[in-house]
Amino acid sequence: MDNETVQYRLPLIQAIIYASGYFGVMLIGFSVGQIPMLYYLPVEGAPLIAPITILGAILLGNITFGMLNAFGRVIDGVVDPWIGNISDHFRSRFGRRKPFLVIGAPLMGVFLFLFTIPPSAEPSMANFFYLAVIYPLFFLFFTIAITPYLAMLPEITKTSPDRLLVTTLQAGFLILGTFTGVIVIQFIPGTLSFQQGALLIGAIATIPFLLVAAFVKIPDETSQEEIPVRPSTFSQIKSALAFAPFRIYLISTVAFWFGFKMVETSAKYVSVHLFKDEGVYIIILGTALGVAAVAGIGSYWLGRTIGKRRSMIVMSILFAILLPLVGLIGKGPLANPIFGYILFGLLGLPLSLLFVIPNSLLADIIDLDREQTGERREGLYFASQALLNKIGIGLSKALLATLLPIGAIATEEGTHAVGEMGVRMIGPVAAFFVIIGLLIFLKFPDIEKR
Repeated sequence: MDNETVQYRLPLIQAIIYASGYFGVMLIGFSVGQIPMLYYLPVEGAPLIAPITILGAILLGNITFGMLNAFGRVIDGVVDPWIGNISDHFRSRFGRRKPFLVIGAPLMGVFLFLFTIPPSAEPSMANFFYLAVIYPLFFLFFTIAITPYLAMLPEITKTSPDRLLVTTLQAGFLILGTFTGVIVIQFIPGTLSFQQGALLIGAIATIPFLLVAAFVKIPDETSQEEIPVRPSTFSQIKSALAFAPFRIYLISTVAFWFGFKMVETSAKYVSVHLFKDEGVYIIILGTALGVAAVAGIGSYWLGRTIGKRRSMIVMSILFAILLPLVGLIGKGPLANPIFGYILFGLLGLPLSLLFVIPNSLLADIIDLDREQTGERREGLYFASQALLNKIGIGLSKALLATLLPIGAIATEEGTHAVGEMGVRMIGPVAAFFVIIGLLIFLKFPDIEKR
């Protein structure tokens, strides 16, 4: 029986259906970052949130909106391990994961729509309290759908080729979902109202999750009788972090994402201060994502040929070489903008590996943990990764905000918020964190079963 389970190969159609879930993840994840912001902080006109006074300080609507957004994302991070642990020990005749997809996905679509029907169409404190409820509830149902979905990967794939195939397909759907979100948002408001756009996106994003729940088979689904009583989430996190392969993997991948997100988030500033053309913002990001999509097949081949551990090392070396060059755009050999475009295209190569390899490697780590402990903690592992990545990305944005003012020009109207020197420092600083991640990852053992 064990040999049959090990040899199970995921049918291609099921691999495609499962991977399509990432389309929903990215479409609604991108949209919740855009639709509420554009609705409550319109391009023209006053914010729909009235100013509030805290300890004698007046906070304008845009500040309070940012606080509400951050509050929702804190809730998202906090509930990640909790939902993961619950789904690991959930008992139902439909399995451990699928009920969460069926409940969470439609409701996150509903709450995306609810963002667009506040109690007041004018600046109001009622809107503030409304968002204080809607934001955390959206992210709660977002986590309820996403964490169990991710946890299915090591359950439905039993071989390294299958895992690499699925994560490669996921990378393609990730990019497709992002581009779809960008396209739909262009028509809001205008061709589509905010309400119509939110309903459309919510419905489209929900469909892949329902397809996964309906058609993806889990070959060795744990029976209800075999599922142990749920231990505390804290004890599970502590146990997972004590597992050396996971700890090494987690710290290093957080460092890799930290470095990449610094450059991705700063792309607008790079376009203005280094390319001297705000319009290239979409071009440089589109180029990187386009190359990453095309290079997905190469990442799959590399993972199968030299293994996931070595592929991660190749990825980090490429990032470490290319990221510092971002600071040279517009200078010396990179003075011609075309070289800047080429550089962002080249960054798509390690980015493709970052999309494809880590989750497949995490599935191997989860298998090793199961062999050593007898426990099935797929949800807990993926949730812990999500929590630490969110903290790392948040810290990267804080560091970015610290770097940007360096070298800012002082004028009669005041000092500019962003200086060219600060923008040029972003690439080298990002590379520094990638190198730290590489040095840590070199201690990772070769656990892959080929």
